[in-house]
Amino acid sequence: MKKIIFIICVIFNLCYYSYAYTDIDSNYWAYSSISQLTQQGILAGYPDGKFNPEDRMTIAEFLTVLVKIIGYDADVSITSPHWAQGYIDCAIKNNIVNMEDYVAFNPDEYITRWEICKMIVDSFEKTKNAKNTTLGTSFLDISSQNYEEQ
Repeated sequence: MKKIIFIICVIFNLCYYSYAYTDIDSNYWAYSSISQLTQQGILAGYPDGKFNPEDRMTIAEFLTVLVKIIGYDADVSITSPHWAQGYIDCAIKNNIVNMEDYVAFNPDEYITRWEICKMIVDSFEKTKNAKNTTLGTSFLDISSQNYEEQ
């Protein structure tokens, strides 16, 4: 019986600590959200055991998370020099990314707030044909003259 309890404790600890990152403790403001999304397989962190919560996201990182959240089946068996190629291809196939928006698509560039918003809106089939309107909200980093960004 003690052996079974010991094995259960070891398995519990392995499961618990497999979601722990070396650079986030339980007092971090987003700890529970990061832990929950990691347990669901949406977030994965970095191979060195860090999450880097204060770093900016790249296009590839965001597309990976978005494709996972939506529930698309990305072909991650693709052998490619880029770690996220399966997720990127899935996002392109499902019209989350419009390659015409880019002069040169670089998935390792930091993603902008505008790109995030556009990709989220484009990911919702019901809103793809929605009328573009501004809601009178202004953002200091977006030109009021740029209708598409607004």
